[in-house]
Amino acid sequence: MARRVKARKGKSDTSARNAGKLIKSQEYTRRALAAYRAGDRSDALKLAEKALRADPTRFEALNLAGMIETQSGDPTRAVRRLEKAWSLAPDYPEIAENLAAAYYADRKLKKAADLYRIVLETWPDRIGAWCNLGNLLNESGESEEACRAYGRALDLKPDFLPALVNLALIEGQSGNGERAAELFRECLRLAPDNGEIHHDFSRLKRFAPGDPDIAAMEDRLQGSKSGTSDRMFFDFALAKAYEDSGDYDRAFDCLVEGNALRRRTVSYDPQEQERRIEKIIETCSSDFLARNDGVGFPSEKPIFIFGMPRSGTSLVEQILASHSTVAGAGELAVLPDTIAGGGSSPKVRGRKKENEFPNNIGSLSEASYPELGRAYVEGLPEKLRDHHRVTDKMPGNYLFAGMIRSILPQAKMIHCRRSPLDTCFSCFSIYFPFGQAFSYDLNDLGRHYRAYHRLMAHWSAVLGDAILDVEYEELIADPEAGARRIIEFSGLPWEDACVNFHETRRQVRTASSMQVRQPIYKTAVRRWKRFEHRLGPLISALGDLADLE
Repeated sequence: MARRVKARKGKSDTSARNAGKLIKSQEYTRRALAAYRAGDRSDALKLAEKALRADPTRFEALNLAGMIETQSGDPTRAVRRLEKAWSLAPDYPEIAENLAAAYYADRKLKKAADLYRIVLETWPDRIGAWCNLGNLLNESGESEEACRAYGRALDLKPDFLPALVNLALIEGQSGNGERAAELFRECLRLAPDNGEIHHDFSRLKRFAPGDPDIAAMEDRLQGSKSGTSDRMFFDFALAKAYEDSGDYDRAFDCLVEGNALRRRTVSYDPQEQERRIEKIIETCSSDFLARNDGVGFPSEKPIFIFGMPRSGTSLVEQILASHSTVAGAGELAVLPDTIAGGGSSPKVRGRKKENEFPNNIGSLSEASYPELGRAYVEGLPEKLRDHHRVTDKMPGNYLFAGMIRSILPQAKMIHCRRSPLDTCFSCFSIYFPFGQAFSYDLNDLGRHYRAYHRLMAHWSAVLGDAILDVEYEELIADPEAGARRIIEFSGLPWEDACVNFHETRRQVRTASSMQVRQPIYKTAVRRWKRFEHRLGPLISALGDLADLE
């Protein structure tokens, strides 16, 4: 009987199979790009994954997948994809810029800036890279260098809108109101229907009845599509304009619509926040603090200023930053990043629940606490590290007061408090570019404030006078007494500049950038009273914390 012999595949069969995979990969990549351009990021990512299974070296698919993952909040994975794509295709500056954007999203700011500089050394006509480098420099507190980068972009394209808008913002944040207004007018000439530019300009000026800018925004609002981001920005801008000019009901109507539109774009569960607060209270007990007493990193450099947004944190920082030995760093993400990363490789987005504070406390050894403190100090902006003291006014750092005491026992903590109704309504009246997802619904706001108040009561009980409470209303009633109290608590000698804080020239990148450049004023006290008849859901949610009298 004849023996059956299995045919062996030759080189030609393998080559044909590989060629087929390459063709499949190319087709999947083409379809992925088409889906992305059509706005279907989910399908685009799936097709890019199929392309990479067929050919892991398809750099176009790696680049697309990395872009999508950056935009979808997974920058760590995006970095891996884009680093590989860049190594495979080093002659494509688009890939390098996408990698720099992923580094930025992953809070690797130095890596991002260095990569933009590498791109611009080889391709100096990349307008977007100049602008994005400017954004990075500005966030790092290097506003003069940022302005130069925006200027290079404008040398290449004088009407490049992103650079003009960012320059206008820097000028406004630095107290150069007239120059900022000129730039915003030029931006609006180029893009009169852009709601975000109208909104940014509205934060810079004070409106009076009959202001032609109000009529212009009303016309643009009518022409904007319902439910769009432009519509939302026009709502927030007109709300400010109407309130400035005394039309309070129309102002509130705009706030209702603008906040509703913004609420649809953010994810926030008040119950999850309440559960987290309870977990922090349970974890960071008096026993926890006693165990870690004195084990942290011995640096007195940081001064933490925290509380609810709109509670006076910018004012307190401006007072301190007016001192000759203090640098105001603004709102830094360094502390939450450091705590989440355990002192190394911090991740902001895409964290696993078990690695989030306070769930990660159980995995920390005694040696971790000084390491975390050192990591925080070394993570401060490089240009500020030589200062005797550096302020960090991230409002949400109130969550970490017990950890601050444990990792940086010599650091100062200042808690800013303000009328609950004034605080909450002020949050409701502001568009926040990131974070503060609780602020776009009156019920969410009230519940969030109650949870915050409960945690601060706990810190008061277990930390005592380690935290200085600063009442906003008392500070503006007697600015010098309040400023002296803040400076004394911070262990600094008095300087008269601290009470003349509005004369201090520095960039302030918050919604309070205009207010801190003015002498103390009292018009913001009990501002909520103008809208009391519309604040029922907030008053109900605050319960006994609602300061109605």
